[in-house]
Amino acid sequence: MLRITRLFIWAFLLLNSVPTTVNAQDKNGFDLADSLIPVDEIHQGGPPRDGNIRSQIVPTTVSSLN
Repeated sequence: MLRITRLFIWAFLLLNSVPTTVNAQDKNGFDLADSLIPVDEIHQGGPPRDGNIRSQIVPTTVSSLN
């Protein structure tokens, strides 16, 4: 009984570790299978992951009325 249980556990783990879409390309968690832009032309952008975004020391205000 223990041997059958181990076999089912191994089969379950093996089947869940295989990706469902083998041919789909993804980048940073996004599925790019139907992308209009070639994958090699897509680059990362935005601030770095450490959150180093500079702030203004003295912000200026602009009037919305002209």
